[in-house]
Amino acid sequence: MMSVQAAAKLDPFRSVTLMVTTSIGALRLFGIPPVSGIAINAKAWLDPRLDTKQRGDLQMEMNFRRRWLEADSDKLHPRTGARMTNRQAVTRLAARIYFGKRKDGVRPNPTFMGMLRQLSAVVTHHLSSERLERIRSHMASSLSKPPILVIAATEDHLVRHSTGSSWLLKALAPSEYLVVESGHGVNIEGANEVNEAMARLFALAEERVAAAHAQSAVAVSDGSGRGRSRM
Repeated sequence: MMSVQAAAKLDPFRSVTLMVTTSIGALRLFGIPPVSGIAINAKAWLDPRLDTKQRGDLQMEMNFRRRWLEADSDKLHPRTGARMTNRQAVTRLAARIYFGKRKDGVRPNPTFMGMLRQLSAVVTHHLSSERLERIRSHMASSLSKPPILVIAATEDHLVRHSTGSSWLLKALAPSEYLVVESGHGVNIEGANEVNEAMARLFALAEERVAAAHAQSAVAVSDGSGRGRSRM
């Protein structure tokens, strides 16, 4: 959500996507995550009976629906050829990212201070309704009128639907509002729907940018014509 503030300062910019996010920080009453998310996270971190794998499984269930994780992924294990569940496929994806970062000399996990800064940003950020209205007005008055895509998940354990995407729908009047049957990891669990929506967003943005360029060219041409007539 903080990215929309930065994007609003860029003129022109092409489009904005707000995916399973909220404008209300967790320190405010309506920004508190759903009870289900608090319960899962508390169990993952505080239950002494859990081993590392069980904690990892719970963390995964913070982001994805359990029934989706256990469903067939339509992917085969590269060595054994066995069909994999979505849980196995996501685990392999995370491993590729982890070891890819190490190979590139990039720290695969955030530092402790990095985690604290991220947590601080999540819990303290807040955009008032007035600020959201100013952002919406700025974007609407921009020559290219950049379109906004807001994406929500039906079973999000991290962001409340009522104070997240549905609030942004009212405040920003997006070009498209997409609700996906998914957990918080909507870009993976609902990849096809998200990709199709973003393709529509990019196409609309290109149309508006082209129209803005044409309008600017006409304005420059008209101005030049008036200048010659005065001479």
